[in-house]
Amino acid sequence: MLCTKCGANIPDDSKTCAECGLSIAVPDSRKTGRRILLIAGFASVLVVLSVIGFVVIRNCLPIPTESRFPAVESLFIISGEDEVQIYNGSSKPVTIDGEYSYSMSSMDGKKCVFSINSVEEGNDTIYYYDGSKAKEICDDVVTLAISADGNVVGYITVAGTLILYDATTGNSKEVSDDVSDDALSRFILSPDGKSYAYISDTEIGDNGMNEGCTFYVSVNGQEAEPLDSDLRVVGLSNSAEFIYYLDKDDYEKNKGKLFVRHGKTDQMIGLVDTRERIIFNQDYSEIMYSYNDETYLSKDAGDKEKIADYPVSNMIVPDNTQVISYNRSMKSYVYNVKSLTGQMYSFYDNVTYIMTIGYLDGKGAFLEIDSIYCYGLFQTEMVKDGKGFYCLNSSGEIKYYKDVKDPDTKKENIAGDDIITYVVSPDTNTVYYVDKYEILWVKRGTADPVDVADNVLTDSLTLTADGKGVYFICDYSVDDTMIIQSGTLCYLSNEKNAEVAEIANDVVYVESSDLGVVYYVYDKKIESWSGRVGEAYYAADGQNFTKVMDNAYIPDILGRIY
Repeated sequence: MLCTKCGANIPDDSKTCAECGLSIAVPDSRKTGRRILLIAGFASVLVVLSVIGFVVIRNCLPIPTESRFPAVESLFIISGEDEVQIYNGSSKPVTIDGEYSYSMSSMDGKKCVFSINSVEEGNDTIYYYDGSKAKEICDDVVTLAISADGNVVGYITVAGTLILYDATTGNSKEVSDDVSDDALSRFILSPDGKSYAYISDTEIGDNGMNEGCTFYVSVNGQEAEPLDSDLRVVGLSNSAEFIYYLDKDDYEKNKGKLFVRHGKTDQMIGLVDTRERIIFNQDYSEIMYSYNDETYLSKDAGDKEKIADYPVSNMIVPDNTQVISYNRSMKSYVYNVKSLTGQMYSFYDNVTYIMTIGYLDGKGAFLEIDSIYCYGLFQTEMVKDGKGFYCLNSSGEIKYYKDVKDPDTKKENIAGDDIITYVVSPDTNTVYYVDKYEILWVKRGTADPVDVADNVLTDSLTLTADGKGVYFICDYSVDDTMIIQSGTLCYLSNEKNAEVAEIANDVVYVESSDLGVVYYVYDKKIESWSGRVGEAYYAADGQNFTKVMDNAYIPDILGRIY
């Protein structure tokens, strides 16, 4: 992501900007939870849209085999000032001593690399987690990346040395001792980690600014070869079958020429707006990008095709574990799909505040499903069959589309109006929603909605991992000094005539996954980076909670360490 103060490229999970020292909320991109986008005010819109990519869809439900999205395992992490606990289904968590900084996972979520903050040294220690145990790799790391398959970790040391760690052999290899660290994450790994690209030969002018550099590309670990000066690699496939790079025009800073090298042929795909997202499929054989507020698609290094009269925004996926940003020096993202066609997308106009949602069919034709004014809240949810789709419109009504692939699909009004947020059970039989009066309603089947709780914390709705019930926080109060909202954590089953069960008091946040449930009780604020710390209580079964950490970092509603 980009620092909102100085514009430096920084890992999404950083607590501070390495360039200017700005304190930053830390997202844990692999955690599960709610499916909400908050766009609060014009200034906030620009920041949120650039950092979290318009739509944040968070879903703790398992993805069925019939879905077009592969199943992903999400690690369940509780982090704090003194340690990191990783829950993987064992009787005891894997514990790493030290203060959590950020983490990156493989595309399937099974493997992970953790960066542990070393404030006194000014750099981080990184650990590789293989799904069962954690191993220290290096203790003087500036930035890192992990390959999509999770078998290779690349990192840059304080001295500017790029090193690759091969988890299959346990060996490390020095790639270059002259890697640019003027901005973070200026190196790229292919999905299998065997090919890579990095910046070297940086020229720094008298003003301290980068006036030139060279990208080097290694194919399957062979000696790296340089590209022409000032070309920027933005995507790299296995065996470097596809190398995507930008030739950026210094006189038009937001425009670049996009090229692809396929075999021995270099072809210009088109002009690209570097302020907008660049999207790839799993193997980098397809790319989607924007120019002049239009979106284009290229497959297998072929000619571009215009697919929409809007700038590219986001693929709508069951949860945000289906997308990872591997190249943070540009806004490039890799989605866990075989093809960028046959998918749903959202396109946002930050002038009119209109979110357009639609389906891109296998032939590249975009079917516009709906347009929603979303200056405030935009929330979507996909049905497990990959066809059905829910969204909350600007009037506070929940709309359901039975089959987004059908050009004649019609929206059905499920509930409304004045709804603020909602969750839907996997079988779609039960819908929970909170209205603007902070009343929680439950609609089971075709029965009329029933109000079940008052004074409900709007963003606290959290489905259980099996989808058979919901957690929420009610009877909450606000600490005006710390701006902390806390209340009574409750559980309600989907069963007819089920009653609300109270679990604990003074709860500020709850999170559920198939590896357990955790809730947090606020304790103090960290003045150095505006974080929040409290007690973490965990239950593998979602019922019998035990305090597992005293100085735990409390996430915000998007699952970020705040």
